[in-house]
Amino acid sequence: MTDKIDDGGPAFANSADNGYQRGMSLRQWYAGQAPYEEVVQILRQRGDERYRTGALTAGDYAWARHVWADALLAERRKG
Repeated sequence: MTDKIDDGGPAFANSADNGYQRGMSLRQWYAGQAPYEEVVQILRQRGDERYRTGALTAGDYAWARHVWADALLAERRKG
């Protein structure tokens, strides 16, 4: 069974659709805004040898961006 990821809900409000616009989630928005330096730090901490050889893929960067976004959402839930 797959656990549902908390995506934070819609990223942008729109009064035409019960207060929300369909499309990008807050998690996706946060991931897209992740500072490069933070993304690199997350990849370094993973300890993957590919970081040292420069063989990272777009998927690696996307993963790190979502790790950062999940951390922001966790802080947001704390209030």
